[in-house]
Amino acid sequence: MRYLPGRLNDVNASKYGNEEQLKSLIKALNNKGIQAIADIVLNHRIGEKQDGSGKYYIFEGGTPYKCLDWGPSLIFKDDDYCVGNGNLDTGGPITGSPDIDHVNPVVQQELSDWMNWMKIGV
Repeated sequence: MRYLPGRLNDVNASKYGNEEQLKSLIKALNNKGIQAIADIVLNHRIGEKQDGSGKYYIFEGGTPYKCLDWGPSLIFKDDDYCVGNGNLDTGGPITGSPDIDHVNPVVQQELSDWMNWMKIGV
């Protein structure tokens, strides 16, 4: 997806190919005895929509079930990019995107579910 992921469940939105191409690549690698791994950045995301202040921190997950559709309640309240309503930040800031509140159980569960979903081609 890139270093600032957005619509996490929308593999077809990638500029690197679609879901079927990814599955085909993983299968081809496996047929050659190579195991594919994913380098997943989970501490921040870039939003799909701007809020009233012009900051991109309204997130869409890319599914009809609203999974990974997050807003200010799941961003740290002391974030340097935008003001969230979550817990206090547990790490260092990143300029230009909101830090996701990984202390929140909703974030933990939805990201865990997403990582399991990403095992496509397995």
